[in-house]
This record gives sequence, structure tokens and C-alpha cells, in this order.
Amino acid sequence: MIVDAAMAIVDESGIPAMTTRAIAKRLGVGQASLYNHISSREEILDLLNARILASVDLTPLDHPDWTEAIYGGTLAFLAALQEHPNMMGTLATRPARTDPSLAYYERMHERLRGAGLSAQDSARFLFAIDDYCIGAALNTEVDVEINQRQDKFPLVTEAMEAGRPADHHQATLRLLLNGLIATVDIPSAE
Repeated sequence: MIVDAAMAIVDESGIPAMTTRAIAKRLGVGQASLYNHISSREEILDLLNARILASVDLTPLDHPDWTEAIYGGTLAFLAALQEHPNMMGTLATRPARTDPSLAYYERMHERLRGAGLSAQDSARFLFAIDDYCIGAALNTEVDVEINQRQDKFPLVTEAMEAGRPADHHQATLRLLLNGLIATVDIPSAE
């Protein structure tokens, strides 16, 4: 219940509003009673991170083609992050420390290592995926303001008028993953 209340506050008002006082008020209990169940606000942040990462749908990682598994797993990761955009700053700056937080990463590494990637290349893939997904979740609807400067910036104006394609994330992730795949030595199955 504490994590549910904290997540609701973060989703509605952002991380700064998520105080133990606000959580206790939402739950209708005294602030001190929260500490019977949690040790600190820091623990709540870890539990929120774990909640988001535990919500990643891992079933795409069962795809028989490892590249499709990684692509599907990455889209599932992005979808889970996009559910809670106010958590992105926290997810980007706090290490994953809990078992639920690490389960997604373990499965991704399992598929990458199973395809023959080295530990270093597998890590490179996941760092790139994290960087893209956290950035994409933070940057869902950024507008560029041209304001009477269309003549000075005609290409930016044209791009902004065209808008973001509906398949933007899918296409971008394909490009990212294809680029990463092109940089690694994958042993043949012969």
C-alpha cells in the first residue's frame, strides 16, 4: 500500500511531492507508522524503481530469434517506463538494487550472452538501450519553438510540421539495435 500510494503521488505531482507525510496522508495513517514498514524515503525510491522494472513484460524475450527477443524486450522496457514519466529522473540516477529491478536486466543479458556476445558487448547493448529508453520516456512530447524564425530555420520548421511518425520508437530502436549488432562479433552456429 505504501508503494501504491507513493507511485500515485509521483504520477500525479512528481518526485518532490512524494514525501512520507504525503504518503501517510493518502493512506490515512500517522507518518511515524510508515516507519514500521519502510526504513526511509530512499527505500521507497528503491521500491518504486523495482515496481516499474518488475512491470516490464518479459514474454517478448522468449522469441526464438534473439534479435527479435531483444527488440521486443526493449519495447516492453520502454512501455513500462512511459507509464511513469515522473520517475525517469530517479530511474536514470539510482542504481537498480532489488531483485525485481535486476530481473529484466538478467533476462536481457541471458539472451545476449546466449547469442554469443561477450560480457562487454552485452553490457554495451544494455547501456545503449537504457540510455535510449530513459531519454525517450523523458522526451515524449518536446516541441521546438520557431516563433517567426521559419525563414532562418526552414529545415527545422519542415521537420516540426511533419511531426513525429507513429512508429518513431519502433523504427529508432531497430536502427539502434541494428547498429549495435553490426559492431559485435557473433560466433556462427556452425
